[in-house]
Amino acid sequence: MAETELPIRGTISAFGFGQTYKGKVWHYTDSAGLVGILTSTTPPPKPELVPGSPPVQAFPNGTLRATAATQLNDFSELQYGAQRIIDWYEAEGNATSGTIREHVPIRIVLGDLLKELADNPAYVCCASTTRDSLEHWRGYAGEGGYALKLDAFETYTLIDRPSVDTGFMVSPEWVKVRYRPAEQDELIRSVFQQLLDPTKQMGQIVNSDDQTAAVIVVRAHLAGLAAALKHPSFEKEDEVRLILQRPDGVTPQFRPSRRGPVPYLTLGHAPLGNAQSPTVFTPLPVSEVLVGPPSGDAMEQRVRGTRTLLDAMGRARVPVNGSELPYLP
Repeated sequence: MAETELPIRGTISAFGFGQTYKGKVWHYTDSAGLVGILTSTTPPPKPELVPGSPPVQAFPNGTLRATAATQLNDFSELQYGAQRIIDWYEAEGNATSGTIREHVPIRIVLGDLLKELADNPAYVCCASTTRDSLEHWRGYAGEGGYALKLDAFETYTLIDRPSVDTGFMVSPEWVKVRYRPAEQDELIRSVFQQLLDPTKQMGQIVNSDDQTAAVIVVRAHLAGLAAALKHPSFEKEDEVRLILQRPDGVTPQFRPSRRGPVPYLTLGHAPLGNAQSPTVFTPLPVSEVLVGPPSGDAMEQRVRGTRTLLDAMGRARVPVNGSELPYLP
């Protein structure tokens, strides 16, 4: 996101009421991901500036990583989402509400949407609504993977996010991926309606004289929207994505991969995190860990190791279970 002063403070929703997912999700990962999620620390509360006060320790509350949408397994995912948005707008956009001035920043962003989204991507953390998913064991967890059960109703907050008093951020939101064209059209329409609603803060900015701010707001909404659209052939994944954008002043971290350096953002669980400064983080809401196939002695060994890890992280009440799928990775 470009560095600029915006007439916005705090957080905004890119999807609006009724379009976010509130339920249980399963985040599939490999052994390195499991250990990284459960053992990672969140920033401690800022200590009182009292001489002689003891140092405040960081807590292994657990964190999630959201990867830049441009660095997902297949860049064609982003291309597909961008083209669906363009096609919908060309077919129906002129029939939506809004003044000519409101449509100008929309047309600016749509004029080269794929480049806009590549230069200013959404960041996503992928999960599924299916507990024991063959598609996700195959595609995301690797040999001997794991799935963590998370609560999407809880609030996930970007670590090092700007102060709600001085900065602007699109709030991280869980959104069900849309695969069917009719469902995609409904989601696309709802996002454009929010951008063109003069009763909402976003609509007021899009219709303002500040075209720079309007373009940034439109770009942020469409980046998140594109990340929630996938080709119908992937429907069996039942995917849900935690989607956010990188705010001004936040530098991504990087991990190596076969596709080169992969930028990511780190999120923690903070019940009031998107409205509170400073942010107070609490343990990531993991309520079960499922150990993936294959079954047998190797699975039992991984179950024991996972149990030891959870106990060491103060999560003795979190159950560990094995996959029931007869699958050999």
